[in-house]
Amino acid sequence: MESLITIISYIIKLVNITKKTFGEINMNNVWNDKEREFIRQNVEKYTDEVGATKLSEVVNRAISMASYRKQRQKLGLRKQCGRGISKLVKGKK
Repeated sequence: MESLITIISYIIKLVNITKKTFGEINMNNVWNDKEREFIRQNVEKYTDEVGATKLSEVVNRAISMASYRKQRQKLGLRKQCGRGISKLVKGKK
């Protein structure tokens, strides 16, 4: 019982730290032009994982790699296959 209380208090602390760092976590945030422009400008500079982390710091909210990647794909920005490759693919889909 004591370990359960310890685990619960630890989880509460993590949630509070996350809220202080990234603000309220909302799964349905709408992407704005500033965030889309960040992706366009840095698509060849960063991998999706690094780009999501950097964008999270800039906009002060948690952005997952999956949501970053999905938004990049919606913008029509395709990357070459391969781990750590940041080059764009030109041409048709």
